[in-house]
Amino acid sequence: MAIEYMHETEKYSVSKLCTALHIPRCSYYSWLKREKNSNELLNEQIIEWIKALYVEQNGILGYRQMTIAINRITLLLTRSGFAG
Repeated sequence: MAIEYMHETEKYSVSKLCTALHIPRCSYYSWLKREKNSNELLNEQIIEWIKALYVEQNGILGYRQMTIAINRITLLLTRSGFAG
């Protein structure tokens, strides 16, 4: 994730990032091509909900409000059978 982020936002070369982290380039590209599991997809959805809540609150979302929101989302997902 960090390599992908630094490559896309800061325009660092993948080769140099992998070398700095002692990761073979082929491993990075294999990771990019993998299928995401259900937990990764769920986490991405929760992140999007939190970002939307942050924007809705005009950028004023403290850790307490964020914790409450995450707990509510988790509870709703658990009750509806989406989270395990």
